[in-house]
Amino acid sequence: MTKFDELVEKFKSVVTVLEIDLYSKTGLYGAFRQRNDGMPYIFVDKYQPEIDKQVFVMEEFKHMMTTYGVILDPSNHDDVKQENKARGLAYKELVTMNDLFSCYNQGLNSEYEIAEELDLPQEFLHNAIQYFKDVTSGPIKLNNGYVATINDTIEFYKVDDHQAV
Repeated sequence: MTKFDELVEKFKSVVTVLEIDLYSKTGLYGAFRQRNDGMPYIFVDKYQPEIDKQVFVMEEFKHMMTTYGVILDPSNHDDVKQENKARGLAYKELVTMNDLFSCYNQGLNSEYEIAEELDLPQEFLHNAIQYFKDVTSGPIKLNNGYVATINDTIEFYKVDDHQAV
């Protein structure tokens, strides 16, 4: 089962995911819509690789949870703000610091290697890391006794139980 299939299965109790010829009709690879009767749907372009579909499903699911109204106008500040919120939540869900730590422990250094290991598009991983750099202003405590810092690179180091983070 692919990660895309796992997400569809995970979300099926709250939203129906449909693969359709979306991009040629709308210019979008993923979209969230709610019918008049309240039934939610996530549409994903069926011609995209599975690795991309999982990203679209996660981001559209985050839109479902956080967005109100139609947010298709990139010149509208509120639309951009809602888009960025959902995208940031998708980054946090699909690229965790614990995942990055695991890759670090395996000796994976390049974005290509890490993206392969996490089964994510390289561009998505790159954007997620940039997002973490932009929104992080201090050490991030991991659940394994390590701390991550993000500057030009991501660094992990062990913290004594007596050190404050």
